[in-house]
Amino acid sequence: MKVLENNDERLVMREVPIALWLFGLMFLVSATFIFFFMYQVTTLQCQRVQGAQHECQLVYAGLLSTTEEVIGRGELKRAAVYTSRGDDSDTYRVELQIGDRIVPMTSYTSSGHQSKADTVNQINDFLDSPTIETLEVSQGNRVLAWIMFTVFGGIGATMLLRMASVLNLVIDVEKKQLKLRWVGLLKFKQQELALNDVVEAKVEQSSGSKGKSVYRVVLTLSNGSFVPLRTYSSSGSEAKQHAADAINAYLSKFSHALAPMPVFAASPQPAAESSEGLEW
Repeated sequence: MKVLENNDERLVMREVPIALWLFGLMFLVSATFIFFFMYQVTTLQCQRVQGAQHECQLVYAGLLSTTEEVIGRGELKRAAVYTSRGDDSDTYRVELQIGDRIVPMTSYTSSGHQSKADTVNQINDFLDSPTIETLEVSQGNRVLAWIMFTVFGGIGATMLLRMASVLNLVIDVEKKQLKLRWVGLLKFKQQELALNDVVEAKVEQSSGSKGKSVYRVVLTLSNGSFVPLRTYSSSGSEAKQHAADAINAYLSKFSHALAPMPVFAASPQPAAESSEGLEW
């Protein structure tokens, strides 16, 4: 958090989550790229001409346009399943041998070997059996494209709209108040605390999804409860510790001004002396 103002009247600090904004934009851009990249469906269409000869064409139907590639007579030789080896699992795609070229029907590999093998068998059966007059097979997975777009786009949107809010912290000595304000694209929240209720600021440590330590700054209140400055924790404790130290230093500096005025009980007045029974 950056200190914007630090004087005898108040402390003003602000945190702008630039990293979250960048990550959110990165996820949105990636989601859009993946969607355009995977949305295309490739269709192979073939028909018999002059006996056993065949002519084919590849139709590439994308999100914004459709293009065609004509395959010359007899140039389509075979089809095969290409396997991409992975550490955890393998992925596949259908590839065509057109003349001396290898042409993939999709620019990416995906799971599901059997469906690709079935498509390859259809193509090769057409090439081997002159009695089969026509062939039309497609490769592509628009459902997967939508799923990937939803997942990555959802993560990016959540970062930008819900998590990436600007945090403002104001300690007002005269009002004896600590005010927190979170301002985002779709989020506005404000919380006010009496300074007498704020004991200290500290860095809270927890374990992340991969077992690594993550941190956030919390305010400890006199009733034992905590008020986190962020709803989430993140890596890196140094900057958060600096923020907690700055808050604590200010609270300590003006603790005498923040303490409630003591109330003293009225001293009993001495009883008035009676003159009854005295002789002058």
